[in-house]
Amino acid sequence: MTVKTRLPRYVHSEMNVSRANWVEDALNAYKEGGTNGDDLDTRLGDFMCDVQHFARQNGLDFENLLERGRVNFEIERKGVE
Repeated sequence: MTVKTRLPRYVHSEMNVSRANWVEDALNAYKEGGTNGDDLDTRLGDFMCDVQHFARQNGLDFENLLERGRVNFEIERKGVE
């Protein structure tokens, strides 16, 4: 049995919609570059994997960047910008 977690309220501000659209554009370009996944879930997973390769290659702490992204997302999600 799968238990669905209820997601917190999300603010669909114009800026958040733009942010999501930027990622969609990037994932579409990434698909054109040769990722194996046609579905969005696979493409995003492949992209995140490759972002980790990129971070390591450039001496960046991916986990730190991911945590910073989570913090920023929560701020933006709540509409406190």
